[in-house]
Amino acid sequence: MDQSELIKSIKDIAASAEPDKISKLIGIINNKYFKNIIRSCAIIELGKIKDKNVLEFLIARLKKEDEDLKEEIISAIGAIGDKSAYFNLKIILDDDTIEFEYEENK
Repeated sequence: MDQSELIKSIKDIAASAEPDKISKLIGIINNKYFKNIIRSCAIIELGKIKDKNVLEFLIARLKKEDEDLKEEIISAIGAIGDKSAYFNLKIILDDDTIEFEYEENK
């Protein structure tokens, strides 16, 4: 299966009525054998589902993930729209032991 087919499958999973779609997306995100673009798509789709139950998972991933995926994780957390996540994000962003790359506006 090529990359575009995988991305389409991820979007189909997220749009489905399957009760285990969240666990399937989490499985893709946790699978380091997938390229970051595939995992990134699963993160974005997970945020679009807007299930507050995945916030803890996403926040935990934010502490562990490669720099390439942190932006998508933060976007997914924002897409869920739960104000309680703000405090967790603030703690993480204020933690000097967790590295983030910031781009300066030019």
